Amino acid sequence: MYNKIFILLFIAFISAYSCIAQQKELPLANQLETTDNLLRNLRLDESTPEDVIKLLGKPKSDEIDNFDVGGKNGIFEVSIEPLFLKKNEKAFRKLVYKKIGETDDITLRFYEGKLFQIILDYDLGQKSKRFPAIDIGEKYGVDFVILQGVTKESKITDFEGQKENSLPKVYGVLYTILSVQKDMIYFVRVDNNNSKGFWKNIAGRATKEMFPGVMGELHLISRRLEKK
Repeated sequence: MYNKIFILLFIAFISAYSCIAQQKELPLANQLETTDNLLRNLRLDESTPEDVIKLLGKPKSDEIDNFDVGGKNGIFEVSIEPLFLKKNEKAFRKLVYKKIGETDDITLRFYEGKLFQIILDYDLGQKSKRFPAIDIGEKYGVDFVILQGVTKESKITDFEGQKENSLPKVYGVLYTILSVQKDMIYFVRVDNNNSKGFWKNIAGRATKEMFPGVMGELHLISRRLEKK
């Protein structure tokens, strides 16, 4: 009888160990509940496409693309593309992954084989996965400023170290905030398209709340190709 119990326990142990081993072998993409762990494993100007594929598995798409810091379907008018060099724009390799962590999709662009841009497009269909825009600065330890527009004369350094004032202001239902750090840029699309945000925007009513709405897209961009 004791032998039978020992054999059963041994089989159960082997089965459990096998399940754990298989889980560890899965790409990181299959284990993520949030994107924080992913970002800790990716390095701008260091990670290669091969590093990412080893980490996340086979992408949904893998193609040659141009650099893009624009909103989907042209919904957002503000872009910081003019602040970057345009030559060799077709040299960007793009990997796209679907449904990782809180995101609807993740786009990774590489320039000359090194990670240049990370775009996290968040899944706003699930309230539990939404991240308040007001908390973004604390989350990443940086200050943000609302991006109103970019002129031909603008430079990335013009935005470095800027911080939005706390005066009441009118926020659009969709707006952009920016943080320029020493080696990288945080470029955030904020979705404020709720009933309160919509009517305040229509009426031109200012709000005291800083950065209302939720994070729709987060772009992390290397400053390697900025216009000097």
